Amino acid sequence: MFRRIFLTAVQCYCGLFICTEFLLTPVLCTDNSANAEDHRSGSSRYSLVLVNKLKKRIKQLEIGDSIVIRSVSDPLKFQYRKVRGLEGDFIHFYNPELSQKETKFVPPGHVWLHSNENFYDSRYYGPVPRGLIIGHKICKINVNWMLSQTN
Repeated sequence: MFRRIFLTAVQCYCGLFICTEFLLTPVLCTDNSANAEDHRSGSSRYSLVLVNKLKKRIKQLEIGDSIVIRSVSDPLKFQYRKVRGLEGDFIHFYNPELSQKETKFVPPGHVWLHSNENFYDSRYYGPVPRGLIIGHKICKINVNWMLSQTN
């Protein structure tokens, strides 16, 4: 009896491992504040994001895809952004910190990311290596109200 329960538990664990490693996984992402200054101060909100890892392996990235990456500034955190440029593209954007237009080249093996909600994206930290991409964002759940009730 114990052996059967043990084998069932091991099979469930292996199935869960395969699903979260290669198919879908939940990730707690930080939604950094409205600009880079607030990001440096550490104020952030959180969202639970469901990530499709299989799509990353099968489909090429396209401009406009919503993806989840490891944070460039803190590798223990995750962020979601939209792809605005692929390798070999020239990106034209307005830099509010310098109050001028800039043009950047996206080198091979990198992508240019953009955030609609804030300034903390590739305009701030430059092109992002493809190795930091976790997968495609499927859905987002705001968990700030849960975190505020526990504190």
